[in-house]
Amino acid sequence: MKKIASLTVLLVLSFSIVYAEGKKEGSEWKTHIEFSYAMASGNTDTESLAGKIEIKNEEAKNRYFLKGNILYAENNDQETSNKFLVEGRWESGFTERIFGFLNGNYLRDKFSGYDYRISGGPGLGYEIIKTETQQLKGLVSGLYNYDSFS
Repeated sequence: MKKIASLTVLLVLSFSIVYAEGKKEGSEWKTHIEFSYAMASGNTDTESLAGKIEIKNEEAKNRYFLKGNILYAENNDQETSNKFLVEGRWESGFTERIFGFLNGNYLRDKFSGYDYRISGGPGLGYEIIKTETQQLKGLVSGLYNYDSFS
C-alpha cells in the first residue's frame, strides 16, 4: 500500500510538471497523459495503479517522441504486477517523406523473467500517408538489445 501511495504521488507530480511544460506560450510540445487507480475488495483485496504519458514535438526538420508506461498492482498485499517502460525516438527529415531516426527503450518488468531490457539503434523511415488527420509511417531499424535476466 505504501508503494502504491508513493508511486501515485510521484506520477501526479511528474505528470503535472510535464503538462505545465507542454502548455507554455508558443511551445510546440504536445502532451497526452492518462492515469488510473483502482481498488477492489471482497474475497480478495486488489489495488492497481497505471499511468501513461506521451510527449511529442514536430518541427520542420526534427521530430521528438517520448512515451512512458507504468503498471503496479497488489493482490492481498502481495505484488502481482510491476512494469515500467520508457521509449524515445528522434527523427530527422532528409526529404519531405524520407527520414532517419534514433530510438531507445528501457523496460523493467519484474514478472517477465528478466530485471530490465535496454535497446536502441538507428533506422530509416518513410511517410506513406501524410495528411492532417492520418499518418502512416514505414520504419526499418537495427536495434541492439541488452537483457538482464533474473
